[in-house]
Amino acid sequence: VGIITFLVGASLIGYTFWQAFQLFSTPPETAMGGSAEDPLNVNETVQSLVQIVWKILILLVMAAVGSLLANTGIKLYGQGHHSRTEPNRDKKKKKEKAPTEG
Repeated sequence: VGIITFLVGASLIGYTFWQAFQLFSTPPETAMGGSAEDPLNVNETVQSLVQIVWKILILLVMAAVGSLLANTGIKLYGQGHHSRTEPNRDKKKKKEKAPTEG
């Protein structure tokens, strides 16, 4: 379960970076919905700017969720792996702590 959770989180982070690359490689004229020859339409420009800011916020949330999932996956994997080896460690500690009388 830990590895699957980690892979889902890492995939989400990868998808987020791909979306960010697509967003930032778009020419400004295309992103803002106009060209250099057209007169500036303030309403369309503000609307486009709000959409860009919204996309950036969604990318931040996606990156945070992906990071949390990947971190949780690592912890789950570590706990599962640790629980398999822990009984041997407890036996060794008990043997070391037992006082020798004689």
